[in-house]
Amino acid sequence: MAPPTVNVGLRSSEIAAAGLEAYKPEHAGKRKPIINSIFQARLQMFDIYKKQPFISILHITEGSDQNS
Repeated sequence: MAPPTVNVGLRSSEIAAAGLEAYKPEHAGKRKPIINSIFQARLQMFDIYKKQPFISILHITEGSDQNS
């Protein structure tokens, strides 16, 4: 069974923090939760890691300037 995921959106850090606070590793076979969609603009999400370690799926933004 795969660990639960938290899909992040507009208030991503608040949603992720609430989900991680409610997360119970003992109910998931001691596996870490997965945080999906961490972007360069939302790297503060890694501050949440201190409270509940997680596996992240990091997205890299392309075309951040006119030359790319």
